[in-house]
Amino acid sequence: LQPQDFLGSGFDQDFVNMLMKNPPAPKFTTPQPLTAISSQLSDEVYFWGLPSSGKSAALGAILSVANSGDEKIASFMEKNTNSQGYDYMNKLSNLFHLDDSVCTFPPGTDTRIIYEMNFKLYTEENVYHDITFVDLAGELFRCMYNKIANLPLNVDQSEALTSLDNILVSNVTSNQKIHVFVIEYGAENREYEGLPQKDYLDGAVHYIADAGILKKNTDQIYVLVTKADKVEATDENDRKNKIKEYLQDEGYASFLRQLQDIC
Repeated sequence: LQPQDFLGSGFDQDFVNMLMKNPPAPKFTTPQPLTAISSQLSDEVYFWGLPSSGKSAALGAILSVANSGDEKIASFMEKNTNSQGYDYMNKLSNLFHLDDSVCTFPPGTDTRIIYEMNFKLYTEENVYHDITFVDLAGELFRCMYNKIANLPLNVDQSEALTSLDNILVSNVTSNQKIHVFVIEYGAENREYEGLPQKDYLDGAVHYIADAGILKKNTDQIYVLVTKADKVEATDENDRKNKIKEYLQDEGYASFLRQLQDIC
């Protein structure tokens, strides 16, 4: 294929140029399994989402902005080289460049892998805020569902739940925590092993409640809807209202109610 083959296709020229370059997707190294989050004082932010939900891409966007030097956000970001997920954090924070119109998405996260990323965000006054981001593998939702449904777990799934128990139950820190649950807009009819997204979310929140994962030191719980550009809306307020309606109308009301009950 040549660039001229895309003439009249409707694709943006910048996208075609990037396609012709065929850039490789970033390759993530496999870190050591986590037995505990670092005990240093920081705010911990956990990202939960099913495979292909856009969770890691959203996390990459957040880290890329934090790393951009945009003074409206922070004067600079200092990454902790002792973080178990240091390499992952570097690659995610360079994933999206604010001056580029086309970027490459990250690959999926392995079933057993949980990445811990600690960094400091500095203000112009040289005041810093210590933050730890934790990216939880999307496959965890299948693990939690299988456990709740009394279905068999393979070795990888058992190890994944052990790691989750280590960091949020057995060896949980006393740091304040934020949990972000990612829901993919438009994925209500796409099935994972015969079940839709909402059933895995319901099973996961039951598992989380039974394990007491959100019992202590949880400041906020957010629901983040990804791929929201697919919402046909007249403006941002209209988009927000349609997303709220979507969450109620497409079967996520039970999941949201269970989160509210935990709160």
